[in-house]
Parts: sequence; structure tokens; C-alpha cells
Amino acid sequence: MAKYRLKLDTRTNIKRALTRISNMVLNGQIDSKAANTIILACNAMLSVLKQEDGMSIFEIDGGNNTMRNSRQYKIQSLLRMAEITDNEAKRKEWLEEAEKLVFQDVPKEIINKVLEESK
Repeated sequence: MAKYRLKLDTRTNIKRALTRISNMVLNGQIDSKAANTIILACNAMLSVLKQEDGMSIFEIDGGNNTMRNSRQYKIQSLLRMAEITDNEAKRKEWLEEAEKLVFQDVPKEIINKVLEESK
């Protein structure tokens, strides 16, 4: 059986991979079970890329409950992404962004007090 390499690092490459896999299934070069596995991997990568794009452009100013819930969701998403990534630079970036959101509405005096107590 021939070995194939698929790049799943950009949306364009994922689209190409999906097209290639679809054609391989139609031509009988790959069974549908293997194709389904690859399609699931492509969907997972698209989800990760979507989250990465969304996390780099959001800004929240605090405010009402809807905004706070949205901020809580974004903090949880950032922490989840930092937990699952293998990219150390991205992990650090996401953790720093989550930290900014966590301490956004907390007065600096309280933050300093907590930091001093933890030393």
C-alpha cells in the first residue's frame, strides 16, 4: 500500500486533503473507514484553527452578565486550548490572555495583596 502525507496545518490544505480523500474513496484507493478517520481528523484541525483565530481577536471590557459569561467562556476556552496544545509559545500566549481576562475587573490593590501573600 502506498504511503500518503496530508498537510493539515491550514484551512486550504485541509480542503485539499478532503478533496483528495473523497477522490480516493470514489476510485477505490482507500476504504471508507480509513477515509472517515481522516475526515474526523480534518474536522478536529478545523475546529482548532477556528479557536486559534477567534482567541487572537477578541476583546472584552467587563460589564453586564452576558459579557461576563462570554468572558468566562473565553477564559475556559483559552485554558482548554493551552492544555491540549504541543506548541509552547501558543500555550504561553493563551495562558497570558486568560490571566488578563481573569484579573480584568479586580482592583490592583487586591491583586498585589494576593501576590504578596503567595510569596
